Amino acid sequence: MDDIVILGQDLARVQSTIQSIAKLWKIKDLGDINIILGLRIYRDRASRTLKINQEGYVQGMLERFKLQDLKPIALPADNRNNLIVGDPSEPRTDQSRYQSAIGALI
Repeated sequence: MDDIVILGQDLARVQSTIQSIAKLWKIKDLGDINIILGLRIYRDRASRTLKINQEGYVQGMLERFKLQDLKPIALPADNRNNLIVGDPSEPRTDQSRYQSAIGALI
């Protein structure tokens, strides 16, 4: 299944586009968008505003990398945080896990 979002200022043109696509493929119009690609969409037609929230995506990413129990800190971090040299006897960190987390952020 593939999802598509059709947006436009002219409702008649949006509906015409949907009808044109429906002539070529079997489609199901789900109406106003609520969630797509992990983004929650909030639309207030009266005030003509659109809000996009990524909380669900971020929460899923924290769980995926087992970081959901970490405590947040303010940024930029203060200069009281000192880096320390790691103990050579400790196991090395899995670099691919870090690369996957960075890739999920991009």
